Amino acid sequence: MLTKHHGRAKLAAGSTRLRLFGSSYAPLFGLLALRFEAAWLRVALGVLAGLLIADTVRLVLWVPRSVAPSPYTVVEVRDEGAQVSGYLATYLLPFLAVPSPSGSDLAAYALFLAVAGLVSVRSGLTHINPTLYLLGLHLVTLATAEGYRGFAVLRSEYQPGDVLQAVHLDLRVLVEVQG
Repeated sequence: MLTKHHGRAKLAAGSTRLRLFGSSYAPLFGLLALRFEAAWLRVALGVLAGLLIADTVRLVLWVPRSVAPSPYTVVEVRDEGAQVSGYLATYLLPFLAVPSPSGSDLAAYALFLAVAGLVSVRSGLTHINPTLYLLGLHLVTLATAEGYRGFAVLRSEYQPGDVLQAVHLDLRVLVEVQG
């Protein structure tokens, strides 16, 4: 039986991963803005890219600073960077897109991104995030001696035995806080 708290926590976790997915495609929206010819589409995609980048900065840099970090002793760190080639294939979209898309083209692109979002949020592709890389961060799977197992947004490299100072974005995502 799920409690209300558990349901909200699960929703928050999904929301955070969805926001991280959105941030991972912010550069793609910027590329599409450069590729499309219609001014309204360029502006809309440019604004979307900017909003997603701003949300990422807020989510992983500003919000964690407002909460006191807790120490976590690292037991295992797994970087899924080897999946980058599969992820980067999704970045071919702007180069395959037609410069003057029809309504059905735009619907197909949106559907493609929705499917990519679903796959990304439910798989290891969440780890690959060019926006985080641009901010000097990376996303890993982390296990700690305190019993945490999930994602961590890190600036530094950690090895088993290292102590990480971090805050929870939700039950499944930690963010490193540097003093």
